[in-house]
Amino acid sequence: MTQDRPRRTALYRLYNARNELIYVGVTWLTFPVRMRGHAYVQPWWDEVARATVVWYETREKAEAAETEAIAAERPKYNKAKRQLEFSDVAPPGIPRYIYDLDYRIARARRMRGIGVDVVPSLLQTPQYARCVLDMWSCVSECAVDLDEAVVARMRRQEALYEPGREFQFVIAEHVLRSPWIGGFEVTLGQLSHLEYLSRLKNVTLGIVPVPAASPRESFLILDDQVIIESFKDRISSDSAAACNHQVDQFMSHSVSGMEARRLIRIAAGHLEEMYASCGIEMIILPPRA
Repeated sequence: MTQDRPRRTALYRLYNARNELIYVGVTWLTFPVRMRGHAYVQPWWDEVARATVVWYETREKAEAAETEAIAAERPKYNKAKRQLEFSDVAPPGIPRYIYDLDYRIARARRMRGIGVDVVPSLLQTPQYARCVLDMWSCVSECAVDLDEAVVARMRRQEALYEPGREFQFVIAEHVLRSPWIGGFEVTLGQLSHLEYLSRLKNVTLGIVPVPAASPRESFLILDDQVIIESFKDRISSDSAAACNHQVDQFMSHSVSGMEARRLIRIAAGHLEEMYASCGIEMIILPPRA
């Protein structure tokens, strides 16, 4: 049996404008890809002024150096190198439903999801997530701390950049073409982010280009646990086997890779035309890689 070659891993340090160390991390991704991940999920990203990178031959060596650096250099935003040890009681100030989902995502190795009305939460931009959570809160007539909920969603997305995890998402094409969540600018920003995420090696993004039988709700499967996605993501009594079967069926109608990115670009072009026809100045999206 052939063993995988050790993966070169980078240890990086991020500094603010005062040359204070604010974060230390490791990544096996190319450095720009990892930094874009931070930019989407970390509230402190605007403080970053410069970075240094040191490459190690194995992840184990990089992680050992990371642990030493965090202990010795005490970066501002690193919590103690945690193994995500959760207790039965949520810490003060963290709602139980957020704490529970953090725990499940931290432990899951395989995550699959379907987006039939909105983009799956692990793929959302902060702006899109805020609009989705605000909408669900209004519909449900239930108060929710939007800032807290958005930060929690962005924090969970760190899992997308961790090795040893597998992600599979499938989205109905009409979700890409609908500007009703947040308006044109928010939706266009979300489409640009989806195109970027579709290039991650551990993420499979399928787009269903034609109407197909789909579940009534968007959901996420964490190994063998089903989560119904809403502003208070709740555990479902549905069996993971049945939901995995739905994902398989929906995925069989989808396209992925270059073809999925083509559909995303077409959807973006459609929205740009709609936006222009409204007589509003068009925003310029970052260049597509």
